[in-house]
Amino acid sequence: MLPIIFISFLNTFCFILPSDGGERITFCISLFLTLAVFMTIVNGSFPESSDEVSKFGVYIGLQLIGCGLTTIATVLSLYCYHESNNTPVRSSVQLFVMAMCVSKRYRIHPHNAHNKVNANKNDGHTKIVSIASIDDSGASIASIDDSGKRDSSLPNGNETIQPLPQVTWTMVSFALDRFCFMASIVWHVVLLSVLYAVLVQ
Repeated sequence: MLPIIFISFLNTFCFILPSDGGERITFCISLFLTLAVFMTIVNGSFPESSDEVSKFGVYIGLQLIGCGLTTIATVLSLYCYHESNNTPVRSSVQLFVMAMCVSKRYRIHPHNAHNKVNANKNDGHTKIVSIASIDDSGASIASIDDSGKRDSSLPNGNETIQPLPQVTWTMVSFALDRFCFMASIVWHVVLLSVLYAVLVQ
């Protein structure tokens, strides 16, 4: 019993393996075939005329289903990982990535150099923010109102704004791996709890 439980729990570690290694699919299929062989052995140990259903056989069958779902999730994760980053990511997928804490929202969107952005009005004066440049290292900004004076309420020219990274398909792959890893742990804990409760009765 313990070897099968440990082999089943190895499915969880499939989502930790690096996506560019090439052994994730092989690992999943090997575990699937191993569980299939164990299920055949357990079913073959009962006489053909027996109507009794093995409780441990049901556990192996559910783990076999979980292993199949793990393989499908791994294929989807690898597909997202190798997808071109030039392909736009849907907003719903971006929300999923943010929910998995892989990325956060942009505080500011990148613009071309020397853009001017209208700020909100304050005391009847329209504030203009002149953005010198925005790149991966930050953006120098200066604030000038309609009277030509610098606004002290906004950051000075020495301060920078650090834009957060854009959501890419690689991040989607990492988010999917993280979600499946947590779901797999919950799946194994629930099955082990049910198996233990059934065997104790």
